[in-house]
Amino acid sequence: MSSRFHKAAITAVAAPTIALLGATAATAAPAPLTPTYDVADSSPAATEHGAVGFRLTSIDGSPAPDRPNIDLAAGTHRYEANFRQPDTATNLLVPHTATGSFTLTTDLPAASYLAQRATGQVFPGSAEQPPVGTAHSDAWVNATGSGTHTYHLDFSSLTEGVLPAGSVLFVDDVDACSPTANERATLQSSSGGAWLDYHSADGRGAAGAVTHDASTGEYVIDSNCLGGSSAVSQSFITTTPLGDITITLTPPDSTSAGLWWGLNLPVIVADPQLELTGSLNDGPLTGTTVTAGDELTWIYQLTNAGNTFLEDIHVTLDNGSTVTCDTAPIDLAPGASATCTAVFAAIDGDQTVKATATGTATNSDGDAFTTGAEAILAGSYTAQTGTIPGDTDTDTDTDTDTDTDENSDENSDAVTPAPGEDTDTAVDSTTGPATANTVTPASANLTRTDASTQAPLIAGVIGGLLGTGGITVAVAVTRRRTLNTR
Repeated sequence: MSSRFHKAAITAVAAPTIALLGATAATAAPAPLTPTYDVADSSPAATEHGAVGFRLTSIDGSPAPDRPNIDLAAGTHRYEANFRQPDTATNLLVPHTATGSFTLTTDLPAASYLAQRATGQVFPGSAEQPPVGTAHSDAWVNATGSGTHTYHLDFSSLTEGVLPAGSVLFVDDVDACSPTANERATLQSSSGGAWLDYHSADGRGAAGAVTHDASTGEYVIDSNCLGGSSAVSQSFITTTPLGDITITLTPPDSTSAGLWWGLNLPVIVADPQLELTGSLNDGPLTGTTVTAGDELTWIYQLTNAGNTFLEDIHVTLDNGSTVTCDTAPIDLAPGASATCTAVFAAIDGDQTVKATATGTATNSDGDAFTTGAEAILAGSYTAQTGTIPGDTDTDTDTDTDTDTDENSDENSDAVTPAPGEDTDTAVDSTTGPATANTVTPASANLTRTDASTQAPLIAGVIGGLLGTGGITVAVAVTRRRTLNTR
């Protein structure tokens, strides 16, 4: 079979395949989604410990009032916002990764408003807000009047630059229809793909129909036009960290009650932890042997290992030494570290020194929790007494007794001094000539004889000779002082 035939056959087979793939891509349509928990179900809370809403902090660069309702003007405007910290008495807080601020940019055909709960109730009912559970604060944004209302959330200014996964985004009251347009909400993110989980539809009436376009990542909620009164909140949980979200609402006409949307962030349980590590003279903190009196340098590394902020951290040593830190006072965000140093002299023997670090746990607003953080670290060393500079005196008394009886012959012992030795020879007196003791040094150390030992000895000999004329036995006592030649 020729190569030309092969090519023709391949072309004939491949062409329908390409056409089929193209047709499939062209006909792909948004897929309908159903909630995990529908209106008829009793849906559990989407968060373990509850959630908080956000609050506006500035409007076009000017401070925003902290009050229940804030007007959102028509046109394009920029708002700064952050997630509101719950009361520290609850021992809950906004995760550190979601602290800081984010921006809300609006493009509105007509004025609307943001309803937020700070203290007291803005919305009817209890603090239990489906589907987030306990709402420590909340914020709902209203769109009223016909036209397209656009809200763009940019999270790049948060501590980690993204909205954490697990956040709850909801849209409320997508239920009205009119001859010209039906209520619709569109949710988009630059992340694309599937980034939301349709968690629940809570309330009364009929929920809007939800579809997802996998090619664009867009979620659309359309009114089902079933008529009657509906009040349904449709809630979605983010499945991935997001850098941005764009929400578009289209109420059908100016007489409509409008649409609502909100964003809630799950809170976590406060867990303050302080980690303390150290080194001694750039080595291990234990098992070091030094010389008594040596200067010791202890370096401590403080790390905030918990999820709260730690403020006013202090380090103390049980030996009373001063601790100096590279910052004062020490305030650490979660994951941050600081270094402290203590310098003191080594004490003779086996020693243990204990360092204690304490800090006040706070949230990002500086509000303190009841329980703080503490860390204790013990180090040890052994200090030995060193060689003292100068002379080391070793006194040795050497007694040499020579007894000579009446029948003894005259005898003498020669004294041989070591090189450099200054030796005084005591005389043992008898009726004959004097005898000398021989002393041979055991080492090369210099040996000298104290002159103070000679005077009593000589005086005794002379006194004996003059007083009795008998036999006198004299004992020469040589005191040797060893001088260290090293």
